[in-house]
Amino acid sequence: MQSNNKNLNTLTTKSPLALAVVAAIAGLGAQPAFALGDGAMCTPASTFTVTSSLGDTSVGTLTAAITLANANADCSQIDFASDVTSITLSGPTTISENLNIVGHGRDSLNISTSSGNAIHATSGDLHVSHLKVSGAPSAGIYQSSANLTVDDVLLDNNGYGIHAEDAYDIVVRDSTITNSDYDSGIKLSNNVTDSTLLIDKSDISNNQSSAGGGGLHAVFNSNTEIKISDSTFSGNTTFGAGGAINIHAGAATSVTIEDTSISGNSSNQQGAGISITNNYAGTEVSIERSTISGNTGGHNGAGLYVTNSGSASGNFSISQSTMSGNTTTGNHGGAIYFDDSSTSPGTLLNLIVDSSTIVNNTASYQGGGIYHSSANEIIDIQNTVIAQNTATSGYMNLFGVFNSVEHSWVGDNNGDHNFATDATYASTPVKSVIDGDESTLNLADLANNGGPTFTHAPLVGSPLLETGNPATVDLPAVDQRGSTREVGTLDIGAVERIVSLAMDTSLATGVLSLELGEAFNIDLSAITNNNGVTITVTGLPSGVSFNAGTNIISGTATEVGSSEVTINFVRFDGSISDTLDLYVAMNAPSLNAASISDALNITTGKTVNIDISAITSDEGVILAVSGLPEGLTFDSSSNLITGIASLSGTFEATITAQNTDKETVVTVELVVQEPASEPSSSSSGGSFGFGWLLILAGLFTRRKR
Repeated sequence: MQSNNKNLNTLTTKSPLALAVVAAIAGLGAQPAFALGDGAMCTPASTFTVTSSLGDTSVGTLTAAITLANANADCSQIDFASDVTSITLSGPTTISENLNIVGHGRDSLNISTSSGNAIHATSGDLHVSHLKVSGAPSAGIYQSSANLTVDDVLLDNNGYGIHAEDAYDIVVRDSTITNSDYDSGIKLSNNVTDSTLLIDKSDISNNQSSAGGGGLHAVFNSNTEIKISDSTFSGNTTFGAGGAINIHAGAATSVTIEDTSISGNSSNQQGAGISITNNYAGTEVSIERSTISGNTGGHNGAGLYVTNSGSASGNFSISQSTMSGNTTTGNHGGAIYFDDSSTSPGTLLNLIVDSSTIVNNTASYQGGGIYHSSANEIIDIQNTVIAQNTATSGYMNLFGVFNSVEHSWVGDNNGDHNFATDATYASTPVKSVIDGDESTLNLADLANNGGPTFTHAPLVGSPLLETGNPATVDLPAVDQRGSTREVGTLDIGAVERIVSLAMDTSLATGVLSLELGEAFNIDLSAITNNNGVTITVTGLPSGVSFNAGTNIISGTATEVGSSEVTINFVRFDGSISDTLDLYVAMNAPSLNAASISDALNITTGKTVNIDISAITSDEGVILAVSGLPEGLTFDSSSNLITGIASLSGTFEATITAQNTDKETVVTVELVVQEPASEPSSSSSGGSFGFGWLLILAGLFTRRKR
């Protein structure tokens, strides 16, 4: 670290103000008691199938099906024949009862209208799924005074994507809302108490609005909870405030944004990324594991703009998040503008920024990183890097009063200005670097470092490494990407330094060598400490598979022999592989001695040719025989016992069957008998006499002639 860094680590106890900050952090857990909608479909009592692509009221059309559903007080469902791929309605037909509209795919079914809203509901819960809605002059989907779920829907080139007024629970899931050209991708205005909005795994992009909130414009005058998760807001624009998101909280409101990217949005006024106007007590806003980047605004707070007025109070939290490359072309707060101009001096407003990265943002006037207007509330910064931000009139990184800065790294606040532009610290910063030499920061560019959003990774030699808060009890256990934080040696910022890919296959648990018919159960979980790794396994024997969810190799092999299994680790920054040897041994050969027992009875003096192949039906078996009587031998290539036994008796012969892995031994009895004796006559003379009789008979015959 160079000498111009002010390493302020002298304070070892928290001031009363800092203790109040800790209490405020703890208070962030308090959320409204009502639950988000689950977006479930109602159970239909009747189902109507659209068989016609016409947009009129004739039989089989969508309009006719809605009319039938409205006549049914119970839940109805409308589905579509596969050959119905495009419907242009002549105008909206109001939906008044609970209804599921279920298409056969956003790529295979499109609904549009020549006037008004394409799908229009004024009461009754509405669930729309698996289709495309486009070309509506007003809203693609409109709902009032009931629940709305939009699931796997493409809303393209409508006036609004979704317009909801006084709706209760709204769920937008696995959907895309794009090219809305009149007034917002999603526009909500609610006076209904305890309403909710959930946007999950959705893409809100390239929408525009004249009034505010190009992606989402929400005005609430009753208690409301909003959650945006695992989604993208990009390329949205507005002539007003909130290029991506614009929220007006006129009642107790909870907003949670997590694992979401808000990038490349623009506004003519404040909050090109997010604009929040808080006019009520008890508002809770939490931004977690998200990236706000590349947004351009014409006024204050290009990344995030927050203004509190009247008797407003609440907690605003940014945790494990990245704010990078946001630019305001007018006034203050390249990344964040926080204004607590509430009229009640007793109100407590909190901005908590922890374990985050705020870099490369630009303000045309002051506060390239964070601009804090007024000083009524608590602003706490911990385990955060705020550096490499710029502002044309100084206060490069911070402007205003900051109550607590702990275990953080703040870059040079003056830049090349010749006048002092220091921020005001109500309490002495704790174990933090202030006015750090930004040339030593050594942060990588904004990139895919794993996880759902882009981040800046600290490189080797960065002063952010292992200088964060060692007391991680109150800090998240994982970084923005979901990678585990190193307890006691935490890195400053949103990203814990990436540990090089490594594996040790010797740490795999389970038996690597089994007999045919036995099941493998090998756990690979312990072979690496890396996070964010995709593991694949190739070369497994037939019958054996790998479960990426449990990291377990399991199954019963159907083949014998050795298998060199390749284990591959793939991460955003590279890949490695290693091998693991599995072996499936053959079972011991099976022998059936009874199958050759008849052939083992032989006679001395006679040539034998005994084939013992029938003793086993197993393949790959080599036979051997020992203990044969003198004169007999065994040929393993033909499995024949051959020769002439010279001695009689009962002999125990040993037959050994050997395969690649095992052998089986059996003992058989080989019985060698003497040959049966020839039948004998009464005397040798008798035989001779009979011969002579024949000769004499011949002579007698000759004489007769």
